[in-house]
This record gives sequence, C-alpha cells and structure tokens, in this order.
Amino acid sequence: MRALVPILALVFWPALAEAAYFLGPQAPASPRRVVTLAPSITEIVLALGEGERLVGVTRYDDAEAVRHLPRVGGFVDPSAEAILRLRPDLLVVQPGPGNREVVERLAELGIPVLVVPLDTLDEILVGVEAVGRALGREAKGRALRARIEARIEAIRARAADRPRVRTLVVYGWQPLVVAGPGSYADELLRIAGGENVAAKLRGTYPTIPAEHAVRLPAQRVIDTTMEDGAKIDLPGWEGKVVRARSRALVRPGPRVVESLEELFEILHGERP
Repeated sequence: MRALVPILALVFWPALAEAAYFLGPQAPASPRRVVTLAPSITEIVLALGEGERLVGVTRYDDAEAVRHLPRVGGFVDPSAEAILRLRPDLLVVQPGPGNREVVERLAELGIPVLVVPLDTLDEILVGVEAVGRALGREAKGRALRARIEARIEAIRARAADRPRVRTLVVYGWQPLVVAGPGSYADELLRIAGGENVAAKLRGTYPTIPAEHAVRLPAQRVIDTTMEDGAKIDLPGWEGKVVRARSRALVRPGPRVVESLEELFEILHGERP
C-alpha cells in the first residue's frame, strides 16, 4: 500500500477541508514560480495550460511535462529546505497527513500558500476554480470546471438507466484496503452506475480481513494498486478482478472524467 498515501488524502486538516483558502502573505496577482505538493494539484495547473509556472513538484508526480523539475519530497513529507531553495511565490497544497506542520512553517517564513482540498467532486470543482484564480487565470478556471461538470453529467445520464453493478474497489492488498462509504471511489461508482458493496463498512478506507471481503457480494473487483505490492488471490474472485489502467481512480483532480470513463467501461463493457 506504499503508493496509496501520497495519492489519497486519508486524513484531513481539522475543520479546514471544506474550501480552498490561503495561508501566509498575500500571493502575487500572477505568480511565476509555483511549487505543488500533490500530483493532483500539478495536474490542475497543467490542465489550465499554466505548466510553465511550475518550478518544483513531489517525488510522486509522473506527468511527462514535469519530469525535468526538481522534487521537493512527498505528499506526507515535503522538504521545507528544498521548497525554500526554489524561491516560490506560490505554494499549492492538498491537505493531508503529515504535511501541515511544514506548510504552516513555510507560510510563517513568507511563502504564500493556497490550500486546496480535493477529496470529493465538489471540492475538485471548487479547487479547479481556486487554482485558476490564484494563477491570475480565473476565466480558464471557470472554463475548465464547466468542461469537467458537463462530462460528469453526460456520464451520469448515460449510466442512469443501467442495472447497478455491485463493485468493490481495492486500494491495497496486504493489508486489504478498500473504498468505504464517503470515499472518492464510492462517489464515482454511484455516478458511473455501480453500487459499492463496502458502503456499509466503517471508515472511508477500511482495512478488512480477506474472509470478510470474499463474503461481500461483488460482481466486479477493481484493483487500483497498479501492481504496487503483492496481489492476493481470493476464492470466488476468479474472473471478477479488473486492473485499473491508470492512477486516475486514486488521484482526485481534473482527471475525474478519465476515472468515470474507465469505471463506466469496467462496469458496463463499453465506453461512455
């Protein structure tokens, strides 16, 4: 489950995971040196067509456009020293476990910080606009949000009259971690025509025993691990397990449409 933590924000900053907000001094109207602390944030900047502003990203960023950029640590362990060396005039952060102390210290040292929660569809849409505004590209942010919303609604409408497919989404095999109630995948499944068989478990991303998992009435089991860690074969799951093609399903952000398209295809056997 090593790759799960930097992608999904499993723990939120208390009382601060509702809307984007600033810390530290006022940011420039059009910042030129931007550092991002999550791949999802990087992907928003790229989707806005503003990738030339990026001067640093995390070790987990895999977009081709940022492969040449300096790395500033991870999602949960960003390096304040590496960030300060890059002299950013804007730091954009997805709140998560472990990064709060470093981020608040950087704000105290004079780095403008935009904090952008991205763990629900509403937060993603708000976050897209917030990043656009922070970069001085408000119109681009609104336009990108509108395109994402339109595609989401088109997929929702396409799936509305399909039979619900009982589905389990796996984030890690050892231990077995799945998408529970209120998780990002739980929300996407409902839109794409699925029913989350783990929706009655406790916790957003619960760890469950294998013997419990095999009793869940799943018709599809979606493996999002991208072969990170050893997969386990469970009785009765033969022919049900489908490997996700990309990390979009575990990376809330502007690729949400890609996530929904892949889910729709897995559940219904055709592209939306």
